[in-house]
Amino acid sequence: MSVFVYSLAGCLVRSVPVCGQAPLNTRIVGGQESSPGSWPWIVSIRPGERGKDHVCGGSLINEQWVLTAAADGDLVYVYLGRHNYNDPNPNQVERKVITMKRHPQYDDVFNEYDMALLKLDSPVPFSQYIYPVCLASGGSSVHAGVSAWVAGWGYTQEGNFTFPNTLREVSIPIIGDNQCKCAIPFFLPPDTLCAGLQEGGKDTCQGDSGGPLVVKEGTRWVQVGVVSIGQGCGRAKSPGVYSEVSLYEEWVKNETTSGNTPGFVSVKATGEDPDKNHKIFTFTLFYSRFFSLT
Repeated sequence: MSVFVYSLAGCLVRSVPVCGQAPLNTRIVGGQESSPGSWPWIVSIRPGERGKDHVCGGSLINEQWVLTAAADGDLVYVYLGRHNYNDPNPNQVERKVITMKRHPQYDDVFNEYDMALLKLDSPVPFSQYIYPVCLASGGSSVHAGVSAWVAGWGYTQEGNFTFPNTLREVSIPIIGDNQCKCAIPFFLPPDTLCAGLQEGGKDTCQGDSGGPLVVKEGTRWVQVGVVSIGQGCGRAKSPGVYSEVSLYEEWVKNETTSGNTPGFVSVKATGEDPDKNHKIFTFTLFYSRFFSLT
């Protein structure tokens, strides 16, 4: 597969092949089981030793790096091209993590800078079932109401401590900053964005942390958020909170010096933001959507 090479200040810079391509993805509505290859960048992360249960999600951003949420724990295994929680998974590739780089400002109390990078022990081959997602570049913006997608193997409802057998997906709208601050006025980290339905019912849950929140930009899928925290799962007027990917472009580029540079794409909101006049305040608590790796 070809790699784009371009000149920058007289230097040659490598970047991943056109990111965000998912030829097997035909989805336009959510709340359902996904089909194999719909989200070829989705990663299942498991702790310690081979064979342990799924703990969280992540996204492939080039041939040897995975983007996920920050957490404590031992080095882990990741599974790419995975669809079923249990075998068979004919398109699956397994890799061991050799380096975990949490953001240096990560705060496990308030979940600020909730992001980490995992370096794999060897590059993964790209296919229709394994392919890197694009990342939102610095300065990107999405308005309230924009349709976003998230997928994962997390719990399907609050209080149900059973993982689904297959990868699930859901479409949820972006929630504007003002509205989200109303729902979470005292605990909302500054480096986040929110998504969810006012009436609830569609959301991420425990086990989905670290997974990608993506939007369609032209023909490409672009990751705008990383699943982080939330108050319960699918509750009304309680959106999910995601680390905002565009704020981390410089850090990601500086840390992923081996391999091709992840593909960054500008996402620009158009028209007037309906969130700008939202001023009502309420109060809720929140909980992490990560399982401990220990």
